Amino acid sequence: MLKLFKNIFLFCYILTLNPLLAQQIDSPELQNILLSKRTVSETNRPFALIGTVYANIDSGDLVFSIINGEGGEDSNNFLIWENKLYLINFEEGEISYETKSVYHVLIQCQQTDGRNIIIEKSFDILVKNINEAPIDIELEEEEISLGAGFGDEITVIKAIDEDENDFHSFRLVPGEGSDDNASFRIIEDRLLSARFGFRRPNFNIRIRCEDRRGLAYEKAFVLTTNIGLERLSQFSDEKTQVNVYPNPATDMLYVEKEGVSNLEVYDINGRKLLSKKLNQNNKHSLDISSLQNGNYFLNLKPKTNKPDQRVQIMKR
Repeated sequence: MLKLFKNIFLFCYILTLNPLLAQQIDSPELQNILLSKRTVSETNRPFALIGTVYANIDSGDLVFSIINGEGGEDSNNFLIWENKLYLINFEEGEISYETKSVYHVLIQCQQTDGRNIIIEKSFDILVKNINEAPIDIELEEEEISLGAGFGDEITVIKAIDEDENDFHSFRLVPGEGSDDNASFRIIEDRLLSARFGFRRPNFNIRIRCEDRRGLAYEKAFVLTTNIGLERLSQFSDEKTQVNVYPNPATDMLYVEKEGVSNLEVYDINGRKLLSKKLNQNNKHSLDISSLQNGNYFLNLKPKTNKPDQRVQIMKR
């Protein structure tokens, strides 16, 4: 019994002389590293807060740090400040799901109460994809054919969006650069003509693109025409076998074409000014003396269900 009391006294004396040893015996051992959150939303800033780093024990004697190694392939993109984990990407200038959706970081924790226990743990940080507005609009073609008629396709519209497989709708809207919107219409992703003929060098339109959640982008376009082809002494199309002369004409215009039932003359705004029903001959004439000097379109309506043909003419 005396020996037992002696050992207890000696143990208490050692603890009195070495409080650090007493702290080690009383405090639990470091075993695990924890993270309050493992996801981050996209942001146009080069850094983002992930969450709080902590351990299985609540102690002021813990030091957290980012290290390289297996499971920490992206550790250089992280930092810890006051036990807060941050994702940083100064090279790209933003945190983008489309650029990188998963980051791998390796965290080390050291217990500095004298036992010097060190553990490591890797984490996968997921970037949450959020809906973003379109960033641009492109047209497949920006040149209009002089002979384009009502309903003809001018070009295909394309949205530029970082969100892959997003749905987009297009429409013409008022605003800067929309002076000629009335000359066009949009069906789905197709820009169509809403007039007969384009007799100016340039046409200005403004298009709005919206994604499935209503985020939008607008852009103005200047469409050009191949106006340099307008002065022709005679129009002859071997592919369609139609011959119109003289062109320009002063009073009488002659047309050589088989299978035509009617000749119609339209102004550049699509208004019908003249119409003539034809006989069975292949050579036809049309009196255009009543027209004012300027540019017009001659529409040839076939007797069959074939498409109409349009020819550019000039009255002088």
